[in-house]
Amino acid sequence: MKTFQLFLGFALLLGRNGLCQQAALYYHSTDIDAIMPDSSIRNIWAQKLGRSIVIKHKNGVKTKLPKDAVWGFRDKKGRLYRMFKSEPYEVVKKDGYVRYSYDSFIYIEPTLIPYKEARFSTTLDSPIVRSKKKALRR
Repeated sequence: MKTFQLFLGFALLLGRNGLCQQAALYYHSTDIDAIMPDSSIRNIWAQKLGRSIVIKHKNGVKTKLPKDAVWGFRDKKGRLYRMFKSEPYEVVKKDGYVRYSYDSFIYIEPTLIPYKEARFSTTLDSPIVRSKKKALRR
């Protein structure tokens, strides 16, 4: 029984490493399909209250870039983010229009509750607006 558990754990470990995405920085929307991910980057994330994007390399070194210096990034889980007005918007869908997911908060008297809002744009480079109707009008 223990050998089976050991074998299963080893197989899951190998499978997880094989399925992991690699993080990447994008300076233009056209770079999404053109640029190969950088194998030296472990993860990328935007600071919640700061003005920087943090890049953590596999050797442990952290580098910071201004949020407005890049178009967007892909994190280690494979999620694509676009930076717009210094805020990260997760690209969810690209069908005739682009749908984004935006992390926000709702204030209910004593607490803040995390909330995901939908945002839209016509193309990957057009301004992000609150409604699909406004996005398709532009």
